[in-house]
Amino acid sequence: MPLEIAVRFVLTGGNCDFYREEILYEPLIHEQRIDVQEHQFGVPYVDTFGDIWKTLVITFLEIWSTTRAKIDQLINEEAEMTCYYAYRYYTTTKSLTCIHYPNGMTHHYRYFLGEPSALREVKLTFLQSS
Repeated sequence: MPLEIAVRFVLTGGNCDFYREEILYEPLIHEQRIDVQEHQFGVPYVDTFGDIWKTLVITFLEIWSTTRAKIDQLINEEAEMTCYYAYRYYTTTKSLTCIHYPNGMTHHYRYFLGEPSALREVKLTFLQSS
C-alpha cells in the first residue's frame, strides 16, 4: 500500500510532506478575543475584539528517522509557508498561509510498561499570517 500524504507544507525550498502515519491530528482553531455577558431576561450579549485569526496545531509522531528532519525543516523555515492541513481529503483546496510559533512546541514522551518508548510526539503550533 503506497504512503498517503496527510499534510503538505510549501516552503521556499519546495514541498515538505508528512504521511498519514506521521500525523496524529491537526486541529484548526479559530481564535478571537470575546466577552460574553449574560442577560437576566434575554439572550447573552457577545462582544468581539479585533480580527479572527486561525491557529493550526499539528502533532507529529516521530515514526521514521526522516520525520525529525522534516520537523526541523519547518522550524528552521522562519518565513511564511503554505500548509495544506487536510491534503489527503482536499489536496489543494484547504490551505493556510502561516508561520511557525516557536513558543508553541512541546514534546511528549511515550512509555510502555514504565520504559520510554522509541516513538516521540512533537506538537507544533502555526499561526495564520495572512
